[in-house]
Amino acid sequence: MRAAAYAERGIYMSYMIIFDLVIAVLGIYLVSSALQMKRTGEISGMFHSSENTEICRDKEGFINGIYRQTLIFGVISLLFGVVDAANGIFFSEGKIFDFISMAAFLLACFWFSMKLRKEKARFFDEM
Repeated sequence: MRAAAYAERGIYMSYMIIFDLVIAVLGIYLVSSALQMKRTGEISGMFHSSENTEICRDKEGFINGIYRQTLIFGVISLLFGVVDAANGIFFSEGKIFDFISMAAFLLACFWFSMKLRKEKARFFDEM
């Protein structure tokens, strides 16, 4: 049964699994960036370029403002990547599951980008 599903899905499945694994790695990177920012007090280059961190009015305030959201989005990304890859490899629950999980992930992306934009507007003087 699984072999037939693989043959039917073909190359599409392998590209989607690679995409899922990249999202899982993004989740790990986000969590580690958040933890490192909290530990060191320095803003990660993922959120603002290192050359422009001097325009931040309050580094600690920015880190505290984005820390929890970054952890949440990192965990969501990690879970989405792992679960969706496992679904593609082992379970093949179908397009409905893929659609719902992708919609939830995109909603989380939108939420995180809005929170990040809000915190950047509060703490950075744009050049």
